[in-house]
Amino acid sequence: MQDRVGKDEVTGAAAFLLADRLGRALNIAQGTGSQILTAPQPEGWTEIGGRVYLER
Repeated sequence: MQDRVGKDEVTGAAAFLLADRLGRALNIAQGTGSQILTAPQPEGWTEIGGRVYLER
């Protein structure tokens, strides 16, 4: 079986930089079912994660 990966509809790079600059958590919904979550942490760290909808 071959994975078919199309264009990625979200990227965490911009969300990461924006959360760091604003100094607050972000919940970004983009595209069809994609979500990026960010949370600034102590010592200058920023946590980033997200969710996607798996289309079968």
